[in-house]
Amino acid sequence: MKNKLIVIVAIPDMLILDIAGPLDAFRLAKDLIKEHYNQIELFNYDILIASPTDELCLGDFNGLKFSCNKRAIDITEPIDTLIISGFSFKTPLQDYRIFIEWLQQNTFKIRRLCSVCVGAFLLAESGLLDGKLATTHWMYCDSLKKKYPLIQVESKPIYIKQDFIYTSAGASAGIDLCLALIEEDLGKEISLSIAKILVMYLQRHGNQSQYSNFLSQPVTSNATIKKIHIWILENLNKSLTVQNLAEIAAMSLRNFNRVFTAETGITPAKYVEKIRLETAKKYLEETDYELKNIALLTGFVSIDTMRAVFMKHHHISPSIYRVQFKKPTFNLPL
Repeated sequence: MKNKLIVIVAIPDMLILDIAGPLDAFRLAKDLIKEHYNQIELFNYDILIASPTDELCLGDFNGLKFSCNKRAIDITEPIDTLIISGFSFKTPLQDYRIFIEWLQQNTFKIRRLCSVCVGAFLLAESGLLDGKLATTHWMYCDSLKKKYPLIQVESKPIYIKQDFIYTSAGASAGIDLCLALIEEDLGKEISLSIAKILVMYLQRHGNQSQYSNFLSQPVTSNATIKKIHIWILENLNKSLTVQNLAEIAAMSLRNFNRVFTAETGITPAKYVEKIRLETAKKYLEETDYELKNIALLTGFVSIDTMRAVFMKHHHISPSIYRVQFKKPTFNLPL
């Protein structure tokens, strides 16, 4: 069976994660295809990094020299999936007009057309998003809506599929999108395996809100662990001991620890701490609740305990986290 060509278009001044996330996801898929389907005649992925301009070397990214395989406009073969990275708007969109024209003329040979973060603006400039649902980084959703009024912009989902076009939110959401693409091709088992390898504690679906790092679905197909995850969410302000969770799961403490760690990649205690932390971050980003109330709502009980967990994971206090990450009430200009 013929391989599927994955083209990642690297826009100058992108975040490395916009490229590295999709690249790693599909590279791991290649490895798992060989491991799981070695004796079966199955496709694999050919991955190509393309430039939207004549320049193949995209410059220095925090000390990393980044080069593309070829110009996007030189690709003549059918493309299974084309992913456009985000960028910083230092270069006007009009400077990519040759790439945009190529995109308009070659959509017939692209099975799936995707954007990561503000890469949606290049799709919008091409007119391919007109009349369609789309998303981008939450800070730029209003700007996308104002600049391209024919697009139905949704600010909450981390990715949206509309016909053959997929748009995703901020950089890390590009990984979630690629996991969904891989699941379409190879099934849930392999996409879950990749999520675990990338240490994504939970797997996000497209309708998950992009405003929070808190994730709605655990990276597991185990019904018992999913049940425990939901129970933790609904009882986060309570004392959640591992023994208590084992009883809810109707398992011995030893067996519960073993199964939970095998399914999620972390121990039950660390999992609970992670959920408490992510939920506290959500409150800090989106509300004006006092720290003591957030500590109670998330089960940390005291501000000191919550602060210790923040310092351990992020090396900043909850109050500093709020200053740095609280959602602004204004729109960033393009």
